[in-house]
Parts: sequence; C-alpha cells; structure tokens
Amino acid sequence: MAKVTKEQINRWEAKLVNGFRFDLHFFLMWNDKRIKKCLKLEDGRTLEAVLEYRDITHNYAKVGVQPVLHLSVWESCGPDSDMMKSNGMGAYIEMGAAQDKRKYNELVKLSAMVDDGKIMALALEKMPQLENAVIV
Repeated sequence: MAKVTKEQINRWEAKLVNGFRFDLHFFLMWNDKRIKKCLKLEDGRTLEAVLEYRDITHNYAKVGVQPVLHLSVWESCGPDSDMMKSNGMGAYIEMGAAQDKRKYNELVKLSAMVDDGKIMALALEKMPQLENAVIV
C-alpha cells in the first residue's frame, strides 16, 4: 500500500483544473496516480471520466505507456441502496502519444484540455459502447 501525506495530496490536487480530482483510493490500492471527474446525466446516471495511463505491450512485453481517457456510465443499484453498478468495460480514448513512463504532470495538462463539453461529446459518440453489457 502506498503512503502519502495530506500535503502531497493537496499539492497534486492544486494543479488540477476543470473539476478533476486526484483518485486517492486508486493511489492507495495500486500506487498509481490517476485523476477523475463525475458528471450527472439527465437520466440520473453518472458519467465517470478518468485520465490515466494504459500499458502498451508488444509480444507480451511492456514497451511504454499511453495516456487515455476512460469513460464509464454508472447507475444506482436501487432506491434503497448506496451501491452503484456499471455495465461492460467502458470506452478508452487515446489522449496522446506513447511515453516511456507515467508522468502526473502530463495528466494535469490533459485535465486542462478536457472540459465538460468535450467529455459529453465523446460520451455521446461512444454511448453504444458504454451501454453495451456484453463484453466481446
């Protein structure tokens, strides 16, 4: 489990714009930095947008990482439940060129380029994939 101080978290969060937040739970579990933002949809569901890195592999060997925007749609499990569920794998959108290592400052730069309008436009484009409960 990763260790972090409140001051470090505050520094990381201070760099973010457009409503993105540092994902502390993910950092503590996986020791990897990513940022996320949740938007309420008109039908009551929640659209989660996550800026993170995905490994690039070649012949089963990791050759680099690429920044991606992951979109997923979440809905309540019921009126009396605080639990949420999501169907399928969501949608991954490549957000930049491949890099040798993960750089938090690159995610910060991407957070400035990805506003609510862009997230919603990408979500509308990928909605069939986001609502597909069957994983192919």
